[in-house]
Amino acid sequence: TRASVALTLGLRAALAQAHKLTEPGEGDSPWTSAMALVGYHQLRRFAEAVEPRVDGKVLVSEYQFEPMLNSTVIAVVATLVTTPIVVNALHDQRKSVARRELGRIADALIAYHEATRPARPNPKQLPQVARLRLIRTPSSVPCGTQVAWNEEDMATWQDVGYAPLSPMRYALSVGHPSSFDRIASPDHVLLIRAEGDLDCDGVLSRFDLLLRLDAKGNLLKAGEAEAQDSAK
Repeated sequence: TRASVALTLGLRAALAQAHKLTEPGEGDSPWTSAMALVGYHQLRRFAEAVEPRVDGKVLVSEYQFEPMLNSTVIAVVATLVTTPIVVNALHDQRKSVARRELGRIADALIAYHEATRPARPNPKQLPQVARLRLIRTPSSVPCGTQVAWNEEDMATWQDVGYAPLSPMRYALSVGHPSSFDRIASPDHVLLIRAEGDLDCDGVLSRFDLLLRLDAKGNLLKAGEAEAQDSAK
């Protein structure tokens, strides 16, 4: 019937969304990943039970729905399992990846600065780390998919001690804030940016993290990563 077809299609869509939540590297908390995995398998078992199948010459399902559940009601149920709650949870996990990687890059740059700063710095010259420019990698902003870096992509970033943990939906870059058209104070010497079109819908998710030099020449994070969504 149209009712069962509506429910089946809705469950398939929800199952596809739930499966994305279980992708490796999409969350920074083991508990979040574990709960996503449990929810996915519970939903999968229910979807498999509801999915009609042929037994002999009879089309059957483990679940028999009351006649009152007409196609309109079932369609509503099918829509509910793909509500913005599911979609927003997926987006939150994807955005946590950007914040996590920006933090990892910042830590790598701070360690790089400590390893390369001279014992007696010249107050009139910026340290080596402040002159770093890492072009956007990959060169094209990912559009709705995870992109793995190739060896060439890895090479430059590994020189400063960073490599991505897994394929990402973001392109990364590092430079002076002015090169990103950002107005910053004189002590803000670097900006780390992550940007990606998470759903390939023309909306660009962008995260910026500023780094600054303190009075003693230490490189520090200047606050938390700033999030911004805009049209491409």
